[in-house]
Amino acid sequence: MKSDKIDLDCWNSWTEKSSDEKFDRIGQGIGKGEYKLGAEFDVEPEGQNSSTHDLYVMNEKWEIKKLDDNDNSFRLGVKISASYLNIKIKVLNCFNALSKIQDQLVSGIIKEKINKIINSANSKHGRSEKSIIDGLYTNEVSGSNFDKLDELIEELKEITHNIEKEITFRNIQEIELYSSYDGKKIIYSTIDAFRKINLEKISKEKKINLFGDSEFFNKIYIYSELFEDLKLFKDTTFKKKLNKITRDVFNDVRLILVDKQKGFWPVSNIENIYCYRITHGGPRVRVKNL
Repeated sequence: MKSDKIDLDCWNSWTEKSSDEKFDRIGQGIGKGEYKLGAEFDVEPEGQNSSTHDLYVMNEKWEIKKLDDNDNSFRLGVKISASYLNIKIKVLNCFNALSKIQDQLVSGIIKEKINKIINSANSKHGRSEKSIIDGLYTNEVSGSNFDKLDELIEELKEITHNIEKEITFRNIQEIELYSSYDGKKIIYSTIDAFRKINLEKISKEKKINLFGDSEFFNKIYIYSELFEDLKLFKDTTFKKKLNKITRDVFNDVRLILVDKQKGFWPVSNIENIYCYRITHGGPRVRVKNL
């Protein structure tokens, strides 16, 4: 996208061209600063005429965002809500699953690790007013809770990755069991076999013996509850996943930040856009070097 009439990644001051246009003027689907910025380039805001951009300037689609006065950030709203909801559900599924099986795990090293992770997820971090879990449910995850949640997801990924390696090392990727349907022997994956055995009305001791020892029983139990939801973060982190869906909004539009006093700031590189907390049901966003 060419921008030869503006300076990128810095504040461009308001000029005389927009002096008669009030910054706070709004309209149907038109936010603060859009009329004033439009006046600078002799264009009218798109408003409800476009769902993809706010202004069309110099053959570019511009998305205009007014910065929050308190912390130089902005929200993306409905444009990202569906993508964020999918991530949120996967994260909550992990912690809900761990809470559900917490008391069913046998005492051991891996159980202690899981207990610490659950306790941390149910705690407040920094100056947060809510715990991480409460924040996820109420769509208000503070910056410090956001950072801690990223760490916890990475811990869970490391735990499941190590369990995968142990399953391979023990050479028990598959287990032969009798089918509940016709009584014939069938080869099950380790996880499917565990789930089948765990449904049987036999003592925990017998279930543990089938998998060799209590610690490995714990590991298989944890892995069976987490691996599907953690697939979302297989090659990325919680933060990177949110940064990606945030930046994807601006793949074919230019982000322009506006400020009543400073003017407007055109962003040249979407990699400078990042999510740092959750508010009002979605990512709150900042731009580096602002």
